[in-house]
Amino acid sequence: MKSRRLHVLKIRLSDVEWAHLQNVFPKRAVGTSLRALAMDQPVPQRNEAVDVRRDLTRHLARIGNNLNQVARGINRAVLTGEKIEAVRIMVELAAIRAAMEALW
Repeated sequence: MKSRRLHVLKIRLSDVEWAHLQNVFPKRAVGTSLRALAMDQPVPQRNEAVDVRRDLTRHLARIGNNLNQVARGINRAVLTGEKIEAVRIMVELAAIRAAMEALW
């Protein structure tokens, strides 16, 4: 069974000390790295694949948001009887496609 971490250790660092820790340890893992050092365990290494997947997911979410906006605009136009600007829609879809192709 994994033990829960109930105790919090707060320390104060100067700007220089904090910057040094940020450079030495992986992004967002200063606490984990310091805990490993204190417990005489190996310091976890930064996993570049996780960063790549996180960035890819973020970009895909933005693309999906753009696609939803296009679909919402088309649906609104159909419901209200507005004239649909096919050229503008095609430009938007082409931009979305280009963004997706840039990810691969």
